[in-house]
Formats: sequence, structure tokens, C-alpha cells
Amino acid sequence: MAGNIFLFSSLLSQERLSWIEQSLHQYNISSATMQDRQISVKIDVTFFLTGDSIYSLIDSETVHNWISILSLPNIELVCDNDALIKRGFSVSHLTDRYSDRITVLPNTFDNGTTPFWSKLFNITTQNREKNAQGIGWVQISSPHMYPGIIEGSKYLSTAVNFGYNISIYGFLDGIHITHQGQENPASQNDRITLATLKKRAAEKNLTFSILIHQYCAGARGYVTWNDGQGNIGSSYTIQSAHIKSLEEIINHLRCNQVLLSENAGWFNSSLEDISLHPPFITILITHSPYTTEYTYSGISLATAFAHQGIRTRIVFLEDGVLALSGKQRTLEKSEQYTFPDLLNHLPNDKNIELFSLIPSFYARGTNQDASLTYIRQIQYSDLGNLLYHSNNGRGQESQRIFIF
Repeated sequence: MAGNIFLFSSLLSQERLSWIEQSLHQYNISSATMQDRQISVKIDVTFFLTGDSIYSLIDSETVHNWISILSLPNIELVCDNDALIKRGFSVSHLTDRYSDRITVLPNTFDNGTTPFWSKLFNITTQNREKNAQGIGWVQISSPHMYPGIIEGSKYLSTAVNFGYNISIYGFLDGIHITHQGQENPASQNDRITLATLKKRAAEKNLTFSILIHQYCAGARGYVTWNDGQGNIGSSYTIQSAHIKSLEEIINHLRCNQVLLSENAGWFNSSLEDISLHPPFITILITHSPYTTEYTYSGISLATAFAHQGIRTRIVFLEDGVLALSGKQRTLEKSEQYTFPDLLNHLPNDKNIELFSLIPSFYARGTNQDASLTYIRQIQYSDLGNLLYHSNNGRGQESQRIFIF
């Protein structure tokens, strides 16, 4: 099954699974209406679960969401069996009922790949030319607090097996994967993981690149300087890493490269010449605005894509709607900003659209600031139209979905 693909490796909250469930149901209702009008609509969605997202399959607060999702047509769920075994759980209560919808695959390395990541790779590259624009991974979370890069490296290693160039892009604490001299006795070191990827790519005459965001790098002490003869990289980073401006990174991403992250989505385009149509970007803002960098970085990334002429959408949901709530202000003469101030610069960009999910406001007992009229408030049905795409549709670009 191809079409819409979602990969989750972090804990899935009941709220997140609820908007996934409700938006899918609403999309299927609208699709049924179109079919009544003899308009052919078919949506395929495949979910890949690894890491702590596995807990959502046994948690009493979330398992009913999965049962509801699996009751819909053309839904497939692929589970990481190694993650299940490590956590001591089985999903037989679901596989017994939905044996045709759920696949449980090993995630243990064998000849540079695993069955779990091989299936994901095969689906994300379906209908694409061999090595068309390569395969990329966006690392956002801290490497030792979260297993993202270890899992991501399995996906990239699989790509190398199939002869694809590979790239890694570091943002926020994800840039720490490039720190020189890491030694972690409790698990595999990231520098060894990356060195192995680089070696395997070189053996097959494939390219391997690591680009980390200059702003995020500087905030964490990774700096570059010019000695008069050119830029010199930080001595704290491994040799493969290159510190680049956001604009330089976006230029690298203008191609139709398959791009995933720890929690992300991808839609395979039906266009014959996808190289002429860069994927449009959907960024989901899910964190509260001021205590972490997630909201600011998600908006900055979206803005950079839009400035490069790439169609971009920002959707505020879950705690992300708090960036749009209340009468936010700073103290006089403060150099700080509020998020409404930041967002007020965006409506003039024709390549960017902004949305907010009404049920997320209801859940928090708040409303969107009335002055933010350019941010369209949407329901689950609208969210479904943003996130999912029919395989029968023609002329649709690929879509990248990132969760901040």
C-alpha cells in the first residue's frame, strides 16, 4: 500500500491520535459523498510505529483510537517487533481482529537493513526513478535522550543498500549528533553510526552529507569563522558535518528528495515528472510557544521554505494553539517578541498559508486572538483535506509533513 505514509517514534498522546482518527473519518465521509457523485476517490494510509509510539497500541486511553482507525478502508499499520519485545508487549489483541491490516516486522540489522525499514523505504520510493534526488533524514531531538538518529540511520542504511545518495539535516538539539568525541557506553555512539553510514556510502560511490542549521549550532556553541581564506568549521563537530544557513539548507531541499524524521509524514506524488514539482511542506506546530524552541523553529523553517518559492502550510494544533491565544505582550523596551508579532509578517507571503484547529482551542478553554484574522480556523474535515491525498488524484505534488 502506498500513498500517505506516517512514521511515529515518540509517545502518541490521546489527543494526537484523536485528531488523526477524526480527520481520517471526516476525509472518508467526504470521499464517500464524492463517490456518490461518481467521482473516483481512493485514499491509502500506512502508519509505521517504532520506539515509544508502540505504547499507544496497548494504552487503554489510545487503543480505542487505533481500533476506530483500523475500521476504515485502506488503512495499514506496520509495527516494529523489536520495539514490542523490548517493551514486553504483544499486539495480538489487534492482530487477531485486523490480521489483514497489521504487519509486525523485525527491526534487527541484517546486511545493512531491517525488514521494518525496508518496507518503509520501498513504499516511500514507490513510483520514483532510481536514486531520484536521494533520501534524507531530519534530526530534531537530542541524540542520547531519544533514539531518533539510531532509527534514522537504519532507514538511510537501507537507502544505501538500494543505491541511493543520503543526507542528514540537523535542527534544534538534533545538531548534537555531530559532536566530536562522543562515547556512550550504554548504547551505540552516534559518531560511529554516522561514520559507518559514510563508509558504506563511499564503498558504493554514493554521496553522504550532513548539514546542520547555523542558528541552532551557534546557540549550542558550534560556530564557524572566516580566517580570511574561507570559512572554518567548528572543531567540536565531526568532519562530515557542515554548518549552513537555513537558506542554504532549503536550497538543498528544493529537490524532490524523500525526507523523513522521527515523527513525520510523506505523500508520494502521482505526477510523472516530479523533479519539476518540489514537495509542498506542511508543518504542524504542537508545542507551547515560549518554553522550548519548537514553535519558533517550526515557523522559521516554514518561512524559509516559502521564501524559496515552495508552497508551505503551518497548522497550529494541540499545545501549539497557545501561540495564538490571549493578549500576548512584552514589557516596554524589551527586545523579546510575541508570536502574534512574529506571525504578523507572514500574510504578505503568497507561498504560505496558516491554519489553527478549533478543537485544540476548545480542549484548552481558550480562543484564537481575534486580531489574527489571516489564520484560518479549521475543523477535523479541513485538517483531513490538508493531510491526506487521494491516490486517484492527478497533478498533486508530493507532500512533506513535519511535527514541531
